[in-house]
Amino acid sequence: MAKKSKDQDKKQEKSKKSRSSTAKINAGAEGKTEKNFDVTGIMLITLGVLILLSLFSSLFSNPSSLSGTIGIFLNKFFTGMLGLGAYIFPVFFIFIGLNYIATRGKLKFNQRFYGIILLVICTLLFIEMLVLPHYYKDGYLADAIIAQFNGDSTFHGGIIALLITVPLYQLFGKWGSYIIFIALYIIAVTLISEVTLKDLISKGKEYFAKEENQEKSEIKIGNEVAVEQVKESASVSQDFSTKLDPKIKIIDFMKSMESGEEPIETHEKPRSPKREVFEDQKHREVINTEIEEEIQINTSSSNIHYEYQYPSIDLLSKNEALNLKKGDKKELLNSANKLQETLLSFGVEAKVIQVTKGPSVTRFELQPNVGVKVSKIVNLSDDIALNLASSGVRIEAPIPGKAAVGIEVPNKDLTPVFLREVIEAEEFSKSNKNLAFCLGKDIGGNCIVSDLTKMPHLLIAGATGSGKSVCVNTLLMSLLYKYSPEDVKLLLIDPKVVELNIYNGIPHLLIPVVTDPKKAAGALNWAVNEMTRRYKVFADNNVRNIEATMT
Repeated sequence: MAKKSKDQDKKQEKSKKSRSSTAKINAGAEGKTEKNFDVTGIMLITLGVLILLSLFSSLFSNPSSLSGTIGIFLNKFFTGMLGLGAYIFPVFFIFIGLNYIATRGKLKFNQRFYGIILLVICTLLFIEMLVLPHYYKDGYLADAIIAQFNGDSTFHGGIIALLITVPLYQLFGKWGSYIIFIALYIIAVTLISEVTLKDLISKGKEYFAKEENQEKSEIKIGNEVAVEQVKESASVSQDFSTKLDPKIKIIDFMKSMESGEEPIETHEKPRSPKREVFEDQKHREVINTEIEEEIQINTSSSNIHYEYQYPSIDLLSKNEALNLKKGDKKELLNSANKLQETLLSFGVEAKVIQVTKGPSVTRFELQPNVGVKVSKIVNLSDDIALNLASSGVRIEAPIPGKAAVGIEVPNKDLTPVFLREVIEAEEFSKSNKNLAFCLGKDIGGNCIVSDLTKMPHLLIAGATGSGKSVCVNTLLMSLLYKYSPEDVKLLLIDPKVVELNIYNGIPHLLIPVVTDPKKAAGALNWAVNEMTRRYKVFADNNVRNIEATMT
């Protein structure tokens, strides 16, 4: 038993030694193979660099000093055999060497790598087919090989490409060979891009369709969007109709005013008897005569001539927001696109040719397509306002002097027009009108200047906040900036007291601004008498206005 146990121990020790020796052998073999991979990779990289150096050494006057005799031989050999491909060939050597080191000899090339190789080969064949008539002249292949190998030019595919293109040229001809090259190009692109031929054709169709039919695609997109909007609005209206309660209570406020209830009694004291506003006729006559005498005194004293100093333009504020911002331009373009799509959804083909943003209104100029009725655009004003989210639109069909339809949309944010802009404009400064005054700007940004003599019965009216006071002050300021007191005399009546008091002291006034209603009657009475006197002068001279009287 003791002998058997000793024998077993000896066997186990031998097996352990054999295992350790085999492990050492395997480890040594793996180390050697890893070193072999590095050596092989370095050799491939070195070979590629040497070939590149030999190829580019021909650019220098003494190529042998860079690459030596072997380099000159390699240059001649590779350029003769591969042509322009000789400059790509060493790059593959360097790439394979780096890949060999990185993967430890386990080179795996995917289809993209093979696609690149096929693309290079196809390009060399294509270049060789281009220069083939220069070398392959008399139908002798040997002469073509010698001429190409000994030639100085490297613009060819090499002898290998020559041996392939000559049979292709003889079998399929020049254009048949080009068709084969195109097929090879398509295969190479599919391998490189990893896209199937079906996907490639569909992408090509989409690209050319976008380039050729861009306007049509935009119209289709606009039509689809508009149809979706119509469908959505129709669905919303259906929801409204289904949700509407038929027993809804309707209240007419006009009927509530005619209710049969008795009026509520009030405990007001009886009013005193009515009395006239003015105490008596004599008091009014005294006030009128005082005002008329004051005006006559001022008119007589105005015969003394003084040099009138016109007010400086720097007293007026300057408008800093004269140019459109980038955001405004983008918003205008979006609105124009939306307008075009809206019209298209109703079957109206029209193109926005110009957008003009005014102070308060933006005008879109439309050019309808041939056969589109203008009345059809006019009838869509409510739909246009709805799609543009506007309170309303004004359609000018057509614009005077233009073959276009104008659609005016109110601006969300109003841009103020400063008086200084109009006074500095040539329309006002060089105006030949008798009594020119500024009114503002139109949609196109043109200054509007009118003549006060052509509107003797002018009435400025409007709702609260519509700009009546601004208009009156603009009129007066225009006269002060344009005319001297010798040209214009003013009689200002301000029952509100707070509107025209700022003009007290200007030399154009006949009397200070009248704020007392009792004195206003006297001032107006003088104006009526003066007007009557002038009409008599017109009648005596057989004329109709002051200009004719002076001539």
